[in-house]
Amino acid sequence: MQLKKIKIIHFITTLGLGGAEKVLFNLLKNSNDKNLEHEIICLNRGGLLKNKFKQLKIKVICLNLDKNFIKGILNCYNYIRKIKNKEKTIIQTWLPHADLIGGLISKFCGLNKIIWNIRISNFTKGSFKFKTLLIVLFNGILSHFIPKKIISCSVAGIKTHTGLGYNKNLFYLIHNGFKKKKILKRSFKFSKKFTIGIFSRYHVVKNHSYLFRALSILKNKKYEFNLLLLGPNIHIQNKKLLEDIKINNIYEEVIFVKKKNIIDISKYFSYLDLYVLCSKTEGFPNILGEAIMNGVNVLSTDVGDAKLMVPSKKNIIHKSDVIKFSKKIENLANLFSFKKSHNDIMKKNSLKFHSKFSQNKMLYKYQKIWKSI
Repeated sequence: MQLKKIKIIHFITTLGLGGAEKVLFNLLKNSNDKNLEHEIICLNRGGLLKNKFKQLKIKVICLNLDKNFIKGILNCYNYIRKIKNKEKTIIQTWLPHADLIGGLISKFCGLNKIIWNIRISNFTKGSFKFKTLLIVLFNGILSHFIPKKIISCSVAGIKTHTGLGYNKNLFYLIHNGFKKKKILKRSFKFSKKFTIGIFSRYHVVKNHSYLFRALSILKNKKYEFNLLLLGPNIHIQNKKLLEDIKINNIYEEVIFVKKKNIIDISKYFSYLDLYVLCSKTEGFPNILGEAIMNGVNVLSTDVGDAKLMVPSKKNIIHKSDVIKFSKKIENLANLFSFKKSHNDIMKKNSLKFHSKFSQNKMLYKYQKIWKSI
C-alpha cells in the first residue's frame, strides 16, 4: 500500500537572493524523498528565485502583503482553511514575519504541525527595523503556544532567542549545508595584486566601513592590493558607499562587479586571495562557508557561528579594533603567494569544512524532523 504524501507548506517573506531563500531552494532542489510534497507561500510579491522554484514544479503562491495586506491575509486564510488532510500537512515558516503570520493563520485553521525557522543570531543597533524587533519579541510569547519545533541555523541564534523568552525546549539545530565545489585556479581577470573580497549588500550591519578603514591603514604603509566588491546595492551610483570609499582613500583600489542578480557566485571567489566577513551580526554566515568551500582564505568578525566555521581561531577578528584588523590583513598580504602548498592547504580546509557542513547532512536533518513531528 502506498503511503500518503506529507505536504509541507513553506511560508517565507520573499523569494529573493537572501540566505534563507537560498537554503530553502537548495533543500527543495535536492529533496529525494517522494513521500514529501512541497508548496511555498510567499508573503510578498516573490523575487528572483520564484521562477526557479516553479521550474522545480513547486507550487508558489504570492500573497502580495506589501501591496494589499488585508486581501492577502484573507486569501491565505481561505487557502489554508480548505486543506483537507490536516494531519498530513506541515507548516514550515522561515524568518520572523513568516513565523508570525504563517503560524497564526495555520493555528486558527486547525493545523498543529507548525515548525518555525530562526535565522537571526542577535540584534545590534541599526541591524533590524524596530517593527521586526517587536515581531521577534511577540513571537517569543507565541513560541509557547504555536510551534511544535523551532529550527535554528546557529548555536548563537538559539542562545539569543531563548534569552528573549522563546521556548527553549523546542529548539533543534540544523546548520546550513554546502555542496562540494571544484576549486578553480586563481584567475587574474580583475587583478594580479593581493585581492580581498566582500560580497554583500552595503548596509550598516555588514560593516563595510570597518574593512575600508583597515585597508586605508594598509595603503598608508604602501601595500599594494585590490578590493573586489559585489552585492545588490554595490555600484558607483550608491553615494553613501562611494563617499565611504573616498573618505578612506581606497577608491583606486576598489573593483566593482557590475553584473547584477548573480545566483551562483562561485567563480567570483577565484578572483580572490582573501575573503573578509566584517559583519556586526550574523547567524550562520553562508557566504563564509561558500568562500571556504571555494578554497579561499577567510577572515571573520566573531559573529554568529563563525568560530565553528573558520579553519583556525586565528582567522577570527575583533568587531571594533581596526588596528589589529589591519595588521591581520598585513600579515596575510606578506604571505601572499600562489604556491602549490598554499593551494593544498585551502583544498584541505574545503574538504574538512564539507565533512562538517554538507548539504546532504542538512537535507537529512530537515527530512527527519518533518517526518517525526
